[in-house]
Amino acid sequence: MSGNNKQRPKNSDFKVKKSLDSAWDLVETGVENGAFAGAVGLVSKNGKILLHEACGFSSIYPSRIRMRRSSMFDLASVSKAVATTTSVMLLVERSKIDLNSPINAYLTDFASDPEWKKSITVRHLLTHTSGLPAWSDLYTRNKGRVAILNEVLKKIDPVAKPGTTFVYSDIGFILLGQLVEEISGKRLDSFARMEIFRPLGMNDTSYNPKGKDFVSTEYSNWRREFVHGSVHDENAYSMGGVSGHAGLFSTAVDLSKFCDKLLAEEGGILSSSTVKMMTSDHTSQLGGYVGLGWWIKNEFTPNIGSGLPERSFGHNGYTGTSVWIDPESKLVIILLTNRIHPVREGDPAKDRSVGIMMNRKNSWSSENCAFQDAVSVALESYAI
Repeated sequence: MSGNNKQRPKNSDFKVKKSLDSAWDLVETGVENGAFAGAVGLVSKNGKILLHEACGFSSIYPSRIRMRRSSMFDLASVSKAVATTTSVMLLVERSKIDLNSPINAYLTDFASDPEWKKSITVRHLLTHTSGLPAWSDLYTRNKGRVAILNEVLKKIDPVAKPGTTFVYSDIGFILLGQLVEEISGKRLDSFARMEIFRPLGMNDTSYNPKGKDFVSTEYSNWRREFVHGSVHDENAYSMGGVSGHAGLFSTAVDLSKFCDKLLAEEGGILSSSTVKMMTSDHTSQLGGYVGLGWWIKNEFTPNIGSGLPERSFGHNGYTGTSVWIDPESKLVIILLTNRIHPVREGDPAKDRSVGIMMNRKNSWSSENCAFQDAVSVALESYAI
């Protein structure tokens, strides 16, 4: 037998399946231990889906609904990478946007006080080094999309000069969403649908989705209801469900389609050189873990398994979503959970605060990392 035609042992598929089943057992244990109400996991390598499972519940209150593999999740900050960053980089490839141009060259309403705000570039926003703050409760002071954008453009005070510090910033990505709209002449959801989701056959991916198979997030004391089928993030919700920092809904299968095309050497959604630039280190010198829009694995990266190699990239979302890719082995690990359902913490009937953190956060992180590590071990010797 030629070395070029070397075959796997006949029982290798069975061994891998058994190992991946053991990895999935960790997720099911996470549900039993209350780390999250339910989950959908998908593992693929070289475009071949090796695991696709669901467990637990998409809703446990006010009624129990079983999780399904086709369940649609609020991706939270994974929106930043999949929709906003991809949209910006498509426009960069078309020479419509220059990464090193100041943002106020495109968004002329962006305030220049203090004077050095003029030096904030598109690259600064994508790498979270703009000096803009992490977050602001914009929804408490503004009614509607126009009013929120007006505050972000004209009134948000920076916390540092651009390029001097790493601050993971929703505010910066709200600006990037507006940049896409200004340059393309289309709203972010329309541009992403026409240029990304529709060409890739991501039929279950959208902002403000329609349908019934949604995964519930938490009880909102502000909206006085359980959030189901609309974006959890308060600022994105107040902007009509469409923003550069949050708002995208999708399924595990659709996300795997996107990841496969991102890894494609030819015919991908972006050129391989662009993907390499996006997923290279741009921020570790400032204590950051971001390339251009995408998180990369380094010593500072939160909520990522130790088994993934250094070139791995991905993104996590506050609602309990995680997408990670090893470009060398073309391994994709997707774990979507509803870790903030039914509430982040406390009694939804009594707790009036909105911005509190959930007391199960560490449990979600440890379960997510354990699943990634178990998958990495399971596939170490699997040739495909």
